[in-house]
Amino acid sequence: YEKTELTLYFTDESGEKLYPEQRSVMHNINTSVEKTILEELLGGPSTPWLRPTLESGTKILNVSVNENVCYINVDSSFLNNSLEVKDYIPIYSIVNSLATQPSVNRVQLSVNGVQDVMFRDTISLNTMFERNLDYVGGTDD
Repeated sequence: YEKTELTLYFTDESGEKLYPEQRSVMHNINTSVEKTILEELLGGPSTPWLRPTLESGTKILNVSVNENVCYINVDSSFLNNSLEVKDYIPIYSIVNSLATQPSVNRVQLSVNGVQDVMFRDTISLNTMFERNLDYVGGTDD
């Protein structure tokens, strides 16, 4: 096991912005840091005023990184995200959290191995997502 410092992005009660949470985790060196990040996101925030961005029942089927792209395959429960957050919040919670790692510049999501899927009928997963700080809330808003 090794200790890793992570920056995870969760939302607040409004569900419109993402906020960073610093977390120290012990992770198995046989598990990628990227998979650990996803598992921690599924576990939800530890900061009292932050809210989860992903349904805790979502299953991570596979995570791999190749040429700075993190490929994530999740089960279909990802699409049933019923949390009261804006459509882009679950996606960018994942992308921005992973993009804090030097190994990840872009993220490709698929559901049961299929990329040609719409998330909440508004966001096509058939694209590479890059870190987007427009969705991150700060002290100035």
